[in-house]
Amino acid sequence: MNTPATSDNYLPDLKKHKPFKLGDWHINPTTLTISNAYSQVKLEPKVMELLLLLANNQGQVVSRQRLKETIWAGTVVSYDAISKTMIKLRKALGDNSTNPAYIETIPKRGYRLVAKIETIGKYDATTIPWPIIGKFNTWKSLTSLLILTLLLLTVWQVFKYSNTEKSPSFIHETALSLTVLPLKNLSNNKEDNYFAAGLTSDLITDLAKLSHLKLIADQSQTAITFSEEQENTQVNYILSGDIIRIDDQLRINVRLQDTNNNQYLWTERYKGTLSDIFNLQDEITNKIVTSLTLTVSEQEKKRMAIRYTNNIDAYDIFLKAQEQLIIYTAETNQLARDLYQKAIKLDQSFARAYAGLALTYALDFRHDWLSDTKNPIENAIKYVQQALNLNNELPEIYWVLSYINNIQGNFDNAISYANKTLSLQPSYADAYALLTGIYTYQKEYSKAIDAMNTALTLNPGGGHLYYLLLARAQYFNNDPQNALLNLQRAYSRNPSSLETLIFLIAVNHRLGNTEDAKWIWNELQLQHPNFALKTWIKDAPFNDKIQRAQLVEDLKF
Repeated sequence: MNTPATSDNYLPDLKKHKPFKLGDWHINPTTLTISNAYSQVKLEPKVMELLLLLANNQGQVVSRQRLKETIWAGTVVSYDAISKTMIKLRKALGDNSTNPAYIETIPKRGYRLVAKIETIGKYDATTIPWPIIGKFNTWKSLTSLLILTLLLLTVWQVFKYSNTEKSPSFIHETALSLTVLPLKNLSNNKEDNYFAAGLTSDLITDLAKLSHLKLIADQSQTAITFSEEQENTQVNYILSGDIIRIDDQLRINVRLQDTNNNQYLWTERYKGTLSDIFNLQDEITNKIVTSLTLTVSEQEKKRMAIRYTNNIDAYDIFLKAQEQLIIYTAETNQLARDLYQKAIKLDQSFARAYAGLALTYALDFRHDWLSDTKNPIENAIKYVQQALNLNNELPEIYWVLSYINNIQGNFDNAISYANKTLSLQPSYADAYALLTGIYTYQKEYSKAIDAMNTALTLNPGGGHLYYLLLARAQYFNNDPQNALLNLQRAYSRNPSSLETLIFLIAVNHRLGNTEDAKWIWNELQLQHPNFALKTWIKDAPFNDKIQRAQLVEDLKF
């Protein structure tokens, strides 16, 4: 690599910068091209300058302010220009901001190049447009390659049509993926955000039951553009929309977009009253299934037709409970419990409300949250059993059963219930996240990390728990550096999470960052004044003595 100048705002010279290798890519700044064994991409000058600035600071965090002052020196631009340029660079590299192989986003700090850099000899990319073709430098070789390609295409066509009768749409459907973005609440009353979030969640739940659809759900509720979603997830279709609720009146606008050409397949407007909400949900789901020509089995049709409740008021209260539950504090957990109980009073056959109620007690037990219940785990088991008696086809119930068994240390049962959840809802990201925790307790770290990678693929907007669980697996797998990165992501999403703070202390101590560990310990005591390490360790579901001893040792400083 070129040696940077002493100024922090050194801008690499594109005309003089030598070629280098970044991961699988050959970078040629002179021609503004990057190429690998399969393709060549032409970059805009600003995009190449961004790449070179990160490369000259490989492994270090480069702030957005520094990027702005260096690449856009002398011009007035917003940080949005940096974000758009970064999106273009990631797209060219085929990188994913959620699970980056090249460029990592460090929340509130900037960006860091994490891929390996190698110096290579200078070459002229204009004479070798595709490296794989460059190896065939004679007409004879090119002719042989063409014949081989035609032969492979012929074999593929024979295979495709010979299997049509057995699986008429297998090839199409296994590759079909859909992202559902959060429905935007356009009502004047922002308190209706829970309603828009709840409808999004239920739409995702219905579609996730389809085995031939890979559903990617970003429920982070953060603003995201079409180009960002396409670049991050590389899906076939994106579903977006908005909702307006005025008193009892509803208007829902839904759009289905094809990412290959950025064109809308269809846009629909649905109108009705609150009492029509279930029929409106069915109409939207059926429209999506029809538009994507999905094959839906009879069993899947039955699952999708299951009504959670016919009581509109109970459903509305249930959505409010769901909003409180995911905030993940003792206070909001109690609020969620009260709301679930109100929903059940209105509809005593509301199985999902019983499952939610059970989960609030399980969370009390797991986090030692103070409540008026003496035996929270017994209540959790009682209410989840009631839910199961009412409806044994709801994946959420089996997820709660898995969670309860996990925190009790019954890991085999927990895995069995998680797999049952996935059999009912193949794209259930939270089930994969739960498996990450279970496999970590069983010291099967590779399985744990693979499960979380799947969870983050299905739900790129996964909350702090996703990154905490991934970091915990990496920590026990003796990978503290990556564990720290993911704990920082978890902390940026929920700075009050007790377990995130505990593992941040342990990881920083192991890495020798003693001052950071002390600072976080003081932060923990301020936010959780009643915290007692011995009690927390005793209640944590670590059955393995080595894991316990490792964590205790790293918490001594």
